[in-house]
Amino acid sequence: MEYTSADIFIFISKYIIVKFMNTYLYFIIGVAIGGVLVWRVLSRGKADGASVGAAEKGGEKAGLVERQAKEKEENKKKIMEFFDSVSDKRITNNDVEKLLGVSDATATRYLDELEKEGLARQAGEAGRSVYYTSAGSGQAGEDEKI
Repeated sequence: MEYTSADIFIFISKYIIVKFMNTYLYFIIGVAIGGVLVWRVLSRGKADGASVGAAEKGGEKAGLVERQAKEKEENKKKIMEFFDSVSDKRITNNDVEKLLGVSDATATRYLDELEKEGLARQAGEAGRSVYYTSAGSGQAGEDEKI
């Protein structure tokens, strides 16, 4: 049997179409299976989170809050101990930052809380001249903030 150029063209075209169609078909099936797997993993994570009751979630949150409150009290206790360890009984915000490894804002917040609790006194208004003394030390000078 002799093939014409049209027959050869049709045969090659069919071969290429079938070959690429298989590749595209495999790609589409792979994407679909991958999508289903991702969807199952994500929905399973949501289902696990949804199965936790509201009381348990509240308990986890309460546990976090309790842990943070405990850490805050421990840090304030370290600050008060630090007052006793320094020779001039004066500490600055930077001293607290270095002592606890916290940010400037957190150190300021701790010192403000100690001041409100009556455990520390701030001397100076703002900037580098501000320092804190233990309320029991009586070290705050004339520039003490009232």
